[in-house]
Amino acid sequence: MKRTIVAIVSLLSAFSVLAQTTPLQVLLDGKNQPYLVHLLAPKENFYSVGRIYNISPRVFAPYNGLELTSPLSIGQSIKIPLTEQNFWQTGTRKENEVVVPLYYTPAAGEGLTAVSRMFKTDNASIRSWNNLGSDAISAGKRLIIGFLKVDKELSPLAAQGTNPVSYTHLTLPTNREV
Repeated sequence: MKRTIVAIVSLLSAFSVLAQTTPLQVLLDGKNQPYLVHLLAPKENFYSVGRIYNISPRVFAPYNGLELTSPLSIGQSIKIPLTEQNFWQTGTRKENEVVVPLYYTPAAGEGLTAVSRMFKTDNASIRSWNNLGSDAISAGKRLIIGFLKVDKELSPLAAQGTNPVSYTHLTLPTNREV
């Protein structure tokens, strides 16, 4: 029994580390609001999840139909809405923030213009972020559609980030240097 519990905890811990190093996949809810999915790991709570994604628990708890006084469970799926606070495509950022690429996988029939409209940006930005030579995109190919702003001191996701020089059309380093 003890070995089973240790194995489960080890598996969940490994999954948590893996989840934080895989590309962040953006989904859209019924109102076309972009969000990320976070699977709760051991010892995480509303506030630690908020620090990871640079968002207040007072924003994402109601988005999930949760109250801050309710307990969370290991493995629970939490939707993290992308808002002005944590979603970046252009403009300014705070000095302590880095940005982490956010990906969307277009379905068959979704062109670059449709993806740009869904994420309220322009074709030129998406072409730049993805090093595309034209507006042609393939269904099933992940595209960077924006960036998650995270605090480089508080979020473990900061290791996946970059500190861009240009604030208008961000071009990522091709070798993913941080």
